[in-house]
Amino acid sequence: MAPDIVDKWETSQWSGVAPGLRDEYRIPATADLFMEQLAAAYVIVQLGGHSLGLASDEVIAADFEAGKASLLEADALMVLEWARRVDIQPRPGHSVLKTSEIATVLIALGHLVGTSARLKHNQVFETDEGPIEVLVSTRTVPARRLTQEAENRLQDHASREEPQ
Repeated sequence: MAPDIVDKWETSQWSGVAPGLRDEYRIPATADLFMEQLAAAYVIVQLGGHSLGLASDEVIAADFEAGKASLLEADALMVLEWARRVDIQPRPGHSVLKTSEIATVLIALGHLVGTSARLKHNQVFETDEGPIEVLVSTRTVPARRLTQEAENRLQDHASREEPQ
């Protein structure tokens, strides 16, 4: 993987490291671009399964697609960071993006604000209706735990003088 790996294979560092690398595996891109594209593909595949499961209900499917479109306005790294933070108790080894909780969040987001939501670096969706932060739990947790996490995040926003 290098921007000029195809055009300048013979003089690239990769020709010495992997001399038998087939042409179709020589990716003319920077590592950053490649990882961004890989992460974007991962996000799209993880969320894609929800679309299939919702196809029978046109209204819910449209809300999900609107919420998903809003989420995908952000770059893949921001979406992955959001997905890790949104679940207050994620299951190790399981993608939060594949969970029914995330599908429910995107349906609700799409229903409430359409495609006006934009994910910001502080993990908050800015919308025409005001900021929205989402919390989910993909495991059973006491209601007090969810409340405490919401209070902690509200205090965190307040300490940074962000809208509450």
